Amino acid sequence: MATDAYAAFSKTPNSCAEHGLVVTPSNTVDLPFISNGIYVIGPGSVKITTRAGDVISLPALPDGSTGFYWPFLVARVWATGTTATSIVALSA
Repeated sequence: MATDAYAAFSKTPNSCAEHGLVVTPSNTVDLPFISNGIYVIGPGSVKITTRAGDVISLPALPDGSTGFYWPFLVARVWATGTTATSIVALSA
């Protein structure tokens, strides 16, 4: 087993990710945990609901860049309004 040098530190929303989940966008199902960010690997836009209940459409990057991290506390990634692929939810 690997030595955990971070075991004594408390977790915050800015902590390094400890959990990850490949996201299947859904109009009806929330993520199984509130993520402290989503990593969008494929190009396109993403529609999310934050922990506070705000619905936000995150635009595709104008230059077509991929591999972008959005640091929001995310409850849901919507199917409608999401064109990006390969989305990973991260949580401390």
